[in-house]
Amino acid sequence: MKAMRIAAVLLGLVLCVSLLADQAEVQKLIDDGKYTEAVGQAATLLRSPNVSPADRYSLLMLKGEAALRAGQRALAISSFNAAGHAATERKDIISAAANSLVAQRAIQGVVKIGDQSYPVGKPDERKQVMQKMADDIMATQARDLRTALEARTLGPIIDIAPSILNMCVLEMEATGGNSTNAEPVARTLGKQAQELIGAELNRIQRDIDSTEQNGYELSNWSGWAARGLTPAQRRSMQDTLPYVDRILKTVLAARRASYNLGGDFGSWDRLAAECEDLQQQINTVLSSTY
Repeated sequence: MKAMRIAAVLLGLVLCVSLLADQAEVQKLIDDGKYTEAVGQAATLLRSPNVSPADRYSLLMLKGEAALRAGQRALAISSFNAAGHAATERKDIISAAANSLVAQRAIQGVVKIGDQSYPVGKPDERKQVMQKMADDIMATQARDLRTALEARTLGPIIDIAPSILNMCVLEMEATGGNSTNAEPVARTLGKQAQELIGAELNRIQRDIDSTEQNGYELSNWSGWAARGLTPAQRRSMQDTLPYVDRILKTVLAARRASYNLGGDFGSWDRLAAECEDLQQQINTVLSSTY
């Protein structure tokens, strides 16, 4: 039995070393400009049952790199997105997301910002483009950002949040972990959003409670009698359900971003739980026969 365990460990080491060598071969294919072959080799290695999460991340990043250089934009985007899902380290999640954002804007190997076109074929070039993309978001979204920072309703914040998070990811990857412009803005918007979402969820809770109580009416003859929901109340509840769903999606996205960027995500967890409780209560009210 002991000999079998030792043999299994040795086999695992051999497979690990072999996979690292295979990854080096994929990188060499990329360096040699054989991008299509590199994509195929990475895809073959990813089908191996012995691929660890770390190896899967590395292979998907290599696949995305080769696809981007080959001009296979859709494949590059899907590979970088898959790498982000496979990643277990924050820096790797950010790297995959930033490369995916570049791939989304790259046309024939360049990203156009204003009147300038920037090549993205080499990693060093790409980091420069990431910073320029982040700066471009700040410039083009300046008016919406001011509106969001002054907003006392959720709409403007929800609308601009994805752009600010993208800017933060791009800046952090471009600078090796520092975000001088986007991160302070993201934190300010995050705190403001939490306060507004909390207040909005409290308002929705009061509306649901009131609607639920009005499902019954007091009769002088028979006490409490089932009245049910009026058509207007039912429509209101039906309209509230997708609204709460939109808030929940915003909360979950902010929670993921907060976690990935090393922020405090506990407050987002609590807001997500409140959204889910409201959804359940609305469904109960709508399905109740009173």
